[in-house]
Amino acid sequence: MNLTALIVTYNRLDKLKKTYEATLKLPFKHIVIVNNNSTDTTKDWLNLLINNRLTIVHRDTNDGGSGGFRFGAEFIANNITTDWVVFYDDDAYPQDNFIEKFKAIEPNQNTIYCSKVINTSEEVCKMNLPWKKRTLTIIENITYLRNNENFIADENEIDEVITFSFVGCIISNKMLIQNYEFIKNELFIYYDDVYFSHYLYRCGYKIFYRPELIFIHDVGSLNNWNGQEWKVYYLSRNMFLCKILYNYDFFSFSGKVLRLAKYFFDGFRNKNKKKYFVFFARGVMDGLKKISGIRH
Repeated sequence: MNLTALIVTYNRLDKLKKTYEATLKLPFKHIVIVNNNSTDTTKDWLNLLINNRLTIVHRDTNDGGSGGFRFGAEFIANNITTDWVVFYDDDAYPQDNFIEKFKAIEPNQNTIYCSKVINTSEEVCKMNLPWKKRTLTIIENITYLRNNENFIADENEIDEVITFSFVGCIISNKMLIQNYEFIKNELFIYYDDVYFSHYLYRCGYKIFYRPELIFIHDVGSLNNWNGQEWKVYYLSRNMFLCKILYNYDFFSFSGKVLRLAKYFFDGFRNKNKKKYFVFFARGVMDGLKKISGIRH
């Protein structure tokens, strides 16, 4: 059994260095780094690296995490012989015993596995916990916003789930070859992993959350939008795009309304409220118009 690490990076060289160092410690057969046209010194630094396990792919465009993972998955499918592909961003990395723990599972190539993701303070990253049940009714959506424990995996228990995060998911290359085209770069960021994973679930593949597989995610609070107001555009817009990209809606009508309400009220805590609400309004409008792609 051999594993390939797929890492997507854009303008976060300090974090990428830590991620690369942690990845090198593990016995990955291949390490593929996709540089999404970084404008800092990432390209120069990557070009200095020499390792027979490492493949660097520089891109001429940046179409976000979704585009980077789509490109990387296609590259691996067409160019690298491997059994499994482990997805993660440049601000995340596996624990030292990750591959040892994964092999102990005796994984099935028709099953997808997702990791327990913790931050640098060893707290579980709630945003990376997979869903085990969709919220369809207004009561379910209100319940989810108040207490989502009945809808997401128990952070300490093995659980069959219906989605995964691109941070620490493990997919067989056989499955990836057949399905990488359903990673939709039109989304740029947000919900790309949710929609892709639930598409695979709807195709009949099993997805299991395995808490013994641990990833560290060096990330701050999702509600801190200061200086990153553009992100709310994609959070707001992409809820509306599942229907045109996958021919069904992952989020119910009430789910969209309640999430939009949450994003709206989050804006009052932002320093640059005008900028935040402009991006929020544009996201809603473009979502209703089914406009996709890079729009910030």
